[in-house]
Amino acid sequence: MKSEPLLLRLYISGKAPNSLMAVKNLKVICEAQFPDNYSIEVIDLFEQPYRAIEDGVMITPMLMSSSSPPVSIIGDLSDTEGVINALMTTQQ
Repeated sequence: MKSEPLLLRLYISGKAPNSLMAVKNLKVICEAQFPDNYSIEVIDLFEQPYRAIEDGVMITPMLMSSSSPPVSIIGDLSDTEGVINALMTTQQ
């Protein structure tokens, strides 16, 4: 039985190095851990600044899940094990 898809929002700031690294790292993690069972919405706050206010984002890059309980992770997501552990709690 397939679990509910993992729905993620990654807030970035344009082409900043940490933002680009977060996008890359998140895609690698999701493909390895949740193949074909995830969705990533990348929100560039340079293009959609109102989303930062609406969603309470104060710093980028920031990853947020729509799961219950929600998960928020700040940074370039290079701590692969920490990101996986946080996201796995949403799948249980």
